[in-house]
Amino acid sequence: MRTPKWCPPVTSGSAPSPPAAPRGPPPAPPAPPPHASALPIHFSATVLHRYIDRGAKILRTNTVGRLLQPGKAVIDFGIVEDDAVIHLRFGDIAALIPESEREHWLAHLVAPVASRPYLQMTLQPGACHDDGELREWTPD
Repeated sequence: MRTPKWCPPVTSGSAPSPPAAPRGPPPAPPAPPPHASALPIHFSATVLHRYIDRGAKILRTNTVGRLLQPGKAVIDFGIVEDDAVIHLRFGDIAALIPESEREHWLAHLVAPVASRPYLQMTLQPGACHDDGELREWTPD
């Protein structure tokens, strides 16, 4: 059996003891770190059609846009992939998009290109990955 090429280091020591039985209500989940609010969330640019149809104005440069709606918060966004995709910061979605509009935005959610094996490795501590020989790399 072959050893995977990319694995976390193995540490020696005794196995951890099982956790004590919880008492009282479960603790609240930890708040996301402040920098998590800057995480870009991507949407099809067609999400904006609803607002244009309602009389909103959209201004833009080559890579940045602004949605202007009378009486509502200004929403700034990035523009990528030949104008087909826009992105907002996670924190801006919660702060600027009314809850009644979020389902519309979710219907236009798109996933940016990502390395699936990398995500699996980082989301599952201790996971190994083997998709070829480990080698040096200099990006173009």
